[in-house]
Amino acid sequence: MRLAKTPGWAKRIGRSVKLIENWEGIKESIMEELLRSKFDNNELIREKLLATGDAFLEEGNTWRDREWGVYNGQGKNKLGFLLMKVRDSYNRMY
Repeated sequence: MRLAKTPGWAKRIGRSVKLIENWEGIKESIMEELLRSKFDNNELIREKLLATGDAFLEEGNTWRDREWGVYNGQGKNKLGFLLMKVRDSYNRMY
C-alpha cells in the first residue's frame, strides 16, 4: 500500500486483502489511532485542524461513502466525528 501512487490505487489494493477477524468491531479505534499519529507528527496539519475551532466537520464525498463520510446529504460521517474528537483532545491539551 505504501507504494500506491494515489489514494484510489491504495483503495483498490485494500479491497484485495483478507481482513483480520473482528475488523468491523475495531476499525474505528484504528482510524482514531492513525489520525492521532498523523496530527501528533505534523504540526502544520495539527494547526489547520485546530483552526477549525468548534466547527462541525463533515467528510463530504462524491464516491458514495456513507459510512466514513456523507454523500448526497446521507451518511454516518465517522471520519468527521473522529476528527472532531481528536481536535477536542488537542484543545484540552493546549
